[in-house]
Amino acid sequence: MNDRPEDLLLAHYDRALELHGDTPQGALWPNARDRQTRYDVMLDLLEGAPPGRLLLCDLGCGTGELLTRIRERRLERVDYVGVDRSQRALALARAKFPGERFVELDITAPGVDLSVLDCDYLVANGLFTVRHVVSPAQMREFLDSTIRAAWPHVRRGLAFNVMSRHVDWERDDLYHASMDDMAALLHGLAGRHVRLRADYGLYEFSCYAWRDTLHADVQAPTAAPRGELASAPGRVRAAAPASDPQRMAKSAQDAGNAGLRPIPVLRPQLPKAGALLPYLQRIDDHRIYSNFGPLATEFEQRLASLLGAPGRGVVAASSGTAALLAAVLAAAGRADPAWAYALIPSYTFVATAVAVQECGFVPWLADVSADDWMLDPDALARTDLSRVGVVIPVSAYGRPVPQAPWLRFRERTGIPVVIDGAAGLEAALAAPGRAIGAIPVMFSLHATKSLSSGEGGCVACTEPELLERIGQALNFGFHHSRDSRGPSTNGKLSEYHAAVGLADLDAWPAKQAAFARVHAAYDAAFDAAGLSGRSHGAPLICSSYRLLECRDLAEVNRVQDVLRAAAIDYRHWYGLGLRRQSWFADTPGHPLPVTDALAPRLLGLPMAPDLDALSVVRVVAAVAQALGAGR
Repeated sequence: MNDRPEDLLLAHYDRALELHGDTPQGALWPNARDRQTRYDVMLDLLEGAPPGRLLLCDLGCGTGELLTRIRERRLERVDYVGVDRSQRALALARAKFPGERFVELDITAPGVDLSVLDCDYLVANGLFTVRHVVSPAQMREFLDSTIRAAWPHVRRGLAFNVMSRHVDWERDDLYHASMDDMAALLHGLAGRHVRLRADYGLYEFSCYAWRDTLHADVQAPTAAPRGELASAPGRVRAAAPASDPQRMAKSAQDAGNAGLRPIPVLRPQLPKAGALLPYLQRIDDHRIYSNFGPLATEFEQRLASLLGAPGRGVVAASSGTAALLAAVLAAAGRADPAWAYALIPSYTFVATAVAVQECGFVPWLADVSADDWMLDPDALARTDLSRVGVVIPVSAYGRPVPQAPWLRFRERTGIPVVIDGAAGLEAALAAPGRAIGAIPVMFSLHATKSLSSGEGGCVACTEPELLERIGQALNFGFHHSRDSRGPSTNGKLSEYHAAVGLADLDAWPAKQAAFARVHAAYDAAFDAAGLSGRSHGAPLICSSYRLLECRDLAEVNRVQDVLRAAAIDYRHWYGLGLRRQSWFADTPGHPLPVTDALAPRLLGLPMAPDLDALSVVRVVAAVAQALGAGR
């Protein structure tokens, strides 16, 4: 017989499923009650998990009933992936849970790609309890090879169960394992960070292994009421408290030294191919690919509705820079000798200066306020503005720029104003009445922003005639004709990018919630490290940023050194101010003491909607080490 033991087991499970259907018996379980007990014992692996999202891999998932139990217990921060060999079982799982991820994988096949197993926690529930006609020795080899193959892909811990040998009799069709053998296997993987558990009333025991000391020292789970995962008071005994920065720093150093994956500073997450498919099909059907097509128009309308902008309300563009350029041309026209300067903040991304230069203006740099890192309209109104043709306030890292004070500035000075909202769309969606008005506001829809079309931008405004001019400026100066009638560029949003934007809007509530969970994990980790108030996140700034504010250059240098050593990326998102950019080094303007002091001290830390809690702990641990928290 040439069948591998795994093949014999697969055929045995498939026959049971065909005979009994999607029932406990169809999965070779005796009854529903015992199956629920096993699920809960497996999920106890997650007790004490750090805050934020976590990814659970269900190896040998069958028809996905563990996911049913996860939902019953409302473990809402658990992201799930099911892995199995049975096509029959996976078809049932996908039908029950559309949109969830189920993957067919033969884990012990030669040369197989196991990257699908990459996860925070892995459970193999019932995978090693039935041996059918497979010998005990073959079953042990199957268990060993499976666990050893999976372990390198597990970031925090794994659990599996086997039948116990401490029973009245051993069944010939089940795999009864030695506790000593299982302990030896796990000890070889995780040292002393292991546990065997046989206190839940079934004829089996469960095996747990963890990678890190903070998790491994959690006490054995009890029959406490089940609910959302938490680090319950009193459940940690031997581990140092989370506020111990030395332990946290050592965890980060060990992670880097162990060769764990680098943590990028920003890992955008845009809609998957399946979410785009309905929109791409519409493009195929109507065969319009650009020039304010139906998808771009729908995208504009949906944004306008969310922003409370009447009529068209929003004009979409191929990039945030193109949108800003068009808004400046529409509101102020091109520069002339009498109005040569565009007054912009010195602390902004370089695109602001590039856009006004493309409109013929010379950037004039003004310092920002130390309180909100943005221009102060009242302070500017008291300066010499005699040759300023346009003022561009910038939404620093997505902080909201209110319309009212800038409307007063425009009325007082007569100078056109265009707001560079950049990352500010999220704040505008939260309070549209404050952010949207007669002054045009540009928003970037670049992949680095929380709501994105991949590459794109838009302008929102309550003035229909101004919006018409912005659309004209984005389309070669054309307006209901092929006659170019004004200053312009080519900056229209393509239908393909509109498809990405529409799909991202569809998923926006879930994406925003995912970002919120990561920021909550950062908040908890910084609090635990004694560094409350040293970092900035949502909702104060855009969700796609997490900023560390250092006190001085010495702290900046220490943090950068430790982050590099721990394989953690970071970024000065706005550089060190526009005057430190080579092209803009000679740009005229005001003295810039706030920008010069602030820009080097704001470091962008890793951020992504699916950034896992362990990575957050690694980042904060490195920061805590560099800042000497708790000394």
